[in-house]
Amino acid sequence: PQRLTLPRKSTLQGYLHGRLIVTIEEPWTVGGRSYANGSLLALPLAQATSAAPVIETIFTPNERQSIEEVDTTSNAVLVAGFDNVRGRLQRFTLTNGQWRSERIALPPTGVVHLAGASTSDAGAFAVFEDFLTPPTLYALNGARARSVRSLPAQFDASPYVTEQFEATSRDGTRVPYFVVRRRDMQMNGQNPTLLYAYGGF
Repeated sequence: PQRLTLPRKSTLQGYLHGRLIVTIEEPWTVGGRSYANGSLLALPLAQATSAAPVIETIFTPNERQSIEEVDTTSNAVLVAGFDNVRGRLQRFTLTNGQWRSERIALPPTGVVHLAGASTSDAGAFAVFEDFLTPPTLYALNGARARSVRSLPAQFDASPYVTEQFEATSRDGTRVPYFVVRRRDMQMNGQNPTLLYAYGGF
């Protein structure tokens, strides 16, 4: 069999369809091809001895995306991450040698965590929460998500809304931020504001 050495900074995420599922945390060049830092790759275990190594790209995040968690079911790779600091859950399946992506529909302004998956079952579970929604367990069936159970709400969130905006710094960097406010708030510049911020990367 052909020997393939992974980058030093890489993480084995699972196994599906005779392939190792791996994320790399540094740029990688092999067989004359380059793979970007953060890429999610599939490495077929059955490799030809005379040809260049076969490496399949499942997903490569752009500069405003990230991969936080990866898990595998019996027929798909599940990826939880962020897209412009909004939680995102994706499902990748292999059809005729090509990886196909589907977005699993969840509310748009929160955080998603994978809560359970097995290579012996096509279903899985994920937990979603945001500024106004308590942690909620979802059952995943293909690209469909069904709410199963939620922790008790700590307050009545119905009068409030969450919105995302962007500010542009002097060097041109786009900085996303969220505003949580009452739906009936007057936009007159007179509203007391509690600001919370943290450093990114």
